Amino acid sequence: AEGRAEAGGGGDASGRGEGKRDKGGHMHQTAASAHDEYTKAAEKKRKREDGPAGDWLQLNPKIAYSQYNKRVEKANYMTPEEYAEVKARRGAEGIDALGGVAASKPSQRGLDRMSSELEARAAKARGRRKFYDEKDVDYINAHNERRNKRLEKEYGKYTADIKANLERGTALPDV
Repeated sequence: AEGRAEAGGGGDASGRGEGKRDKGGHMHQTAASAHDEYTKAAEKKRKREDGPAGDWLQLNPKIAYSQYNKRVEKANYMTPEEYAEVKARRGAEGIDALGGVAASKPSQRGLDRMSSELEARAAKARGRRKFYDEKDVDYINAHNERRNKRLEKEYGKYTADIKANLERGTALPDV
């Protein structure tokens, strides 16, 4: 790489910019290294387009869209009988009349279906939460909980006496 910079003048101050390749730069590159660079660049671009990761997944538009599609697939729409009933009620225009949403009232079955879906989602969210009545909570979020567990595993035997003294109130001298 240094030989190319010296021979081609890639690193000089002639206005070409530092780090740019000379015209024959790709000729000195193997197919494997070119493929590696290409895949790294493509992966970097994909990560940038996917948005934030980690605890921020709910803000990612691709994930929000896929969750929406899952909910749409699970949803039970009108049965053919309900559709025929609504179409007959609305007249010749059918379901897609201009007054569509404002003039329509949801059926009791539709309301029950929506409320059962919302209750199922809430129950699933409750199931993800952990409650430990007998355990002291010494964390503020999931990441901090994992960190504290690792620290306890490594240093727990050294800090057990200090924790016991703090619990009893004998760790600090009387002033």
